[in-house]
Amino acid sequence: MSTQFHKNTSQDKKKKAIILGAGATGLKIAAELARAGYAVTLLEKNTHIGGMAYSFQYKDVTLDYGPHKFYSQIKGIMSEYKEILANDCLVREKTNSLYLLGKYFRFPPNPFQLAFGINPIILAKCGMSYCSSFIGSLFSSRKNVSYEDYFLHGFGKACYELLFKDFCWKVWGDPKIISEELARRRIPVPNIKELVKNAFTGEQDKPDVSAKYFYYPKQGFGKLSDILADRVQSYGGVIQLGVLPLEIVTDGKRVTSVVYSDHTKKKQTLDDIDVFISTIHLKDFIGLFTPHAPSFVADAAGALHYRALRLCYVFLDKDRALQDNWFFFPEQSVCFNRVSEQKSFSPFTVPSGKTVITAEITCDIDSSHYIMDDAALRAVVLEDLEKVGILKKEEVTGLVTDFFTKKLARVYPVYAIDFRVHLSSVLDYIHSFENVYTIGRQGLFNYNNTDHCMDMANLTAQHILSNGNRDEWQKIVQIFDTYKIVD
Repeated sequence: MSTQFHKNTSQDKKKKAIILGAGATGLKIAAELARAGYAVTLLEKNTHIGGMAYSFQYKDVTLDYGPHKFYSQIKGIMSEYKEILANDCLVREKTNSLYLLGKYFRFPPNPFQLAFGINPIILAKCGMSYCSSFIGSLFSSRKNVSYEDYFLHGFGKACYELLFKDFCWKVWGDPKIISEELARRRIPVPNIKELVKNAFTGEQDKPDVSAKYFYYPKQGFGKLSDILADRVQSYGGVIQLGVLPLEIVTDGKRVTSVVYSDHTKKKQTLDDIDVFISTIHLKDFIGLFTPHAPSFVADAAGALHYRALRLCYVFLDKDRALQDNWFFFPEQSVCFNRVSEQKSFSPFTVPSGKTVITAEITCDIDSSHYIMDDAALRAVVLEDLEKVGILKKEEVTGLVTDFFTKKLARVYPVYAIDFRVHLSSVLDYIHSFENVYTIGRQGLFNYNNTDHCMDMANLTAQHILSNGNRDEWQKIVQIFDTYKIVD
């Protein structure tokens, strides 16, 4: 069951909570505070709730914004998923693979499968490279600073270039300037020694390394957001869509009011605010403060960068296209970095005899893959789907019935080597206001999943409802930095 909070009594004046952003984090904390008796107003700039944790209809198909799953190691979150989804909850066995050197391998990588599937000369180079790196580390006290450092020291140059280098370039950018923190949070195994050990002991199949099963709603991932939104409103909370925040007014110590343009373009003001919570992008949030934030804070927010995402939906006149839920493609010779099949998550989202696969291209907003039109990108994507064996040549010409894309400009936080310096400047300013909280993937520039967003919402709500102080809040924020991504 989800965490329970005491409601305000009828004699108490309702405290007022304003929340920016109706993604998973915003919806969850809105539901918890509204249930506890707060007068909650949730403001969302888009015309739909859920952010990327949502589904949309296209003709007779329900589609997600890329592949999503409900899985967590955080205590209580899986039971919350099950309680929220109830009879709508499917339990799915997770299968995913890695495409490398023209072959598919289990993911996370199994060293024994790699040993039998990769050219022995390449394996020998990897082994010698690792030994050289290991010996070198015995005589060096140099710490890992970059993503490249982390994998060079743990796997050696040959293995790093085979498995990790290109994937970093495709998803986050230059591995020389990406922080080692990203590698630690994104890859659960730090070196070849641990990889082999885990294969022998079965550790790689444990839930802190890879999810064997996950939950998924019958009618698409967005069902979670729909249910949370219903709960917010059932507790008396208000959700406004199509809203454009204009100003966040402070008195130097607290946020006192927020000015916004509603869906009719009429200017509105909410004041007497007890709690102000943001889940929106930090740069956007900082830009709203009146009086203005100091220039060094605004500059620091502007220095936090994101990679964009182009989602390519390929419709096929066949019942299934993939054996796995999704495939990873680390090599730069293929335009996409992941391919998934909606129907593998729920057969209720796509009609029988049809299927949809989603190819994800992570890129910069000024890159050719982001700029080119759908017709041009269709040719590129279909050619690469044929190259990696997902589609046969005759299927490309005969079974592909539709193709369209969605562009998402700011999706993946780029953990540059100096990102912590910039992030600290921004958060120190925000946390100087005693009634302000910024949480969520965008609100904390935090590389996380939906379960982490729900946990952030729960812990923040507990803190607010227990009247916690700012020192206690700083300790909670540190917990958010311990999250790891488990595929």
